[in-house]
Amino acid sequence: MYKTSQDHLELFFGTVRALGGFNNNPTSRQFQSAYKKLVIHSNNVENLNTGNCIPLENIDILHYSSSDPIKTINNSTESHNMDSILSEENIQEVDSYINDHDYIYTQNMYNFSSFSKEIIIYIAGFVVHKLSSTIKCDKCLKSLCSNDKESFLNSLITLKNKEGNNGGLNYPSDDVITICLQTEKFLKSFNYENHQVNTLFLQSKVLYHFFNSNIFSSLKSHSLESNSPLTDHVTLLIKSISFTYIKLKVNYNLKSHNDKPSLRMWYNKITF
Repeated sequence: MYKTSQDHLELFFGTVRALGGFNNNPTSRQFQSAYKKLVIHSNNVENLNTGNCIPLENIDILHYSSSDPIKTINNSTESHNMDSILSEENIQEVDSYINDHDYIYTQNMYNFSSFSKEIIIYIAGFVVHKLSSTIKCDKCLKSLCSNDKESFLNSLITLKNKEGNNGGLNYPSDDVITICLQTEKFLKSFNYENHQVNTLFLQSKVLYHFFNSNIFSSLKSHSLESNSPLTDHVTLLIKSISFTYIKLKVNYNLKSHNDKPSLRMWYNKITF
């Protein structure tokens, strides 16, 4: 019940007064300046104990956060494995997943064909693979993978896995696939092939799209375990998935633009 009390509003006004030199009647410009400082640097603002009330719990105020969502999930997870080592991205491993499917970049339609959708699902499996090596929350990891592998019988993932699990590819859950499909639509509308991509802006659009939706419905009870909306694992998972997908597509797009034909390819063209 303390989270829904009026103490937080009193503490907020006390902090605003402190930022204005303990002025009880700040001007609109002073309030705007204090509010911006609270929103951007709320983690560095200390609670005051000289007001009408004192904080009983350490509850953060909402602020604009650009911190790594994966680190936030791991820091807020009790069963954190300190012995795990986070490996860096392997560019060759990325290429092995999407190098043969660059034809999806040439499509300008936002309504994907079944073939293009299959490629996005394939890349979504690689997103799950990357997140599985960094996220330490068992409940979140379980929600990333699909248990119904029969729905992938005719998929590219099953074909690459040699009709089993021998290939080591991951089967993404329906929620991960939905987020990747929506992220791809926003990427295409942003024309990321020819323009610089604002990752935070795209993340915000993806989060807004899934606001009040049934995405990751299996994590509803797990989401209530967080003490702050800033550590809500559902929100952080959406940010992690969209960020990883955007990073994969943008990095590969830049690599394909910067790659020059090899000397062997040049000699092959001369031969023919």
